Amino acid sequence: MKPFRSTVALCAAVLISSMVLEAQSPSIIEPKVERHEGPPAWISANEVTDAEKVIDLEKIDSIALRMNVEKQRKELGGSWPTDKSQKDEKPSVVSIPISECKRTLSVVDERGGTGSRATLSDLASNSRSILLGKIRTIDLGFDTGVPGSLLGVEVSEAIKGLAPKPLVYILYPVARFKIGPFHFCNTTKGFEPHEGDDVLLFDFTGPDDRDGILFAPRMDQILFQSQSGELFLPAQLKSSPEIKAVRSLADVIARLSSTRILHSKAGVR
Repeated sequence: MKPFRSTVALCAAVLISSMVLEAQSPSIIEPKVERHEGPPAWISANEVTDAEKVIDLEKIDSIALRMNVEKQRKELGGSWPTDKSQKDEKPSVVSIPISECKRTLSVVDERGGTGSRATLSDLASNSRSILLGKIRTIDLGFDTGVPGSLLGVEVSEAIKGLAPKPLVYILYPVARFKIGPFHFCNTTKGFEPHEGDDVLLFDFTGPDDRDGILFAPRMDQILFQSQSGELFLPAQLKSSPEIKAVRSLADVIARLSSTRILHSKAGVR
């Protein structure tokens, strides 16, 4: 019976992995606190496209974004929609280069939690959990009413603490896209991730939503490694003697282990 059991276990593992990879990113993620007004923690750009309005601002409920769109409407004058035959169709969401961004918006809040991020040791000691994973999906949309990206990450290991789910989501501020004639750009510049890249998240606060799947770190709490093997570090770590010889996320994890800070190493729940 052992071969049969092994086969069943292997099939189950493959099935679970497939379900994780095929999971669609949520179109709306609500914050922990019940929301009566204002924007959700996350809403995808596809969710707010509208055949008549181009973008349904009521679903986002952001004053700053409404003002941004109104300014664009005035600049466009009567030139939109440009093709009457497409008036009954929802507009597409398209990524754009930074050169097309005339206006930008940024999030100003207390995200990421408190505590020093100056060194790798600081990041580790102030983190509730440190999660290693691979980016499986990247969606464009609005992070508390501001243009942003949602990274769907398949967690492979919890270096510290516990991963709440096998698939989690990270709000990432680097985003530039258009919905119909309207352009939406985040002020933040930085590494532009792709599906298949690896990510190491230093989480200070725990999940930011009521379902326990969304993380909203600051830029200096995320490390990336591209599929080509190139490592991307936060600015404050690039000149740190602590990780001068580090060339990969595996090297970073090995260095973390040597700091003796990781008291509660555990796997995915």
